[in-house]
Amino acid sequence: MKFSYVKLSNRIWDFNEYQCLGLSTLSVYFYLLKIGFERDYYTFCVSDSQISRELKMTRKTVKVCKEKLRRFGIISYQARNGVPSDFQLNPDYPLIF
Repeated sequence: MKFSYVKLSNRIWDFNEYQCLGLSTLSVYFYLLKIGFERDYYTFCVSDSQISRELKMTRKTVKVCKEKLRRFGIISYQARNGVPSDFQLNPDYPLIF
């Protein structure tokens, strides 16, 4: 499936109309979207430390935001201690949770 930055950007805003994600969570999502777009792939690895450093937020905040996105089915990830997480952006998550 071809990576669609515009489709995913519009979809998260549509979702946010029904379920307010919050500024930090949206920031994490758009950072992950940027990484996926740069690699032209929905699946990639990136560390919480890198996300934290780039977005200038604590790792704890990053973890809370990632979990919120996972709970809504927007992303999935597999966390491993000391190793960057494997992320997958879900292009077809439900708009109403």
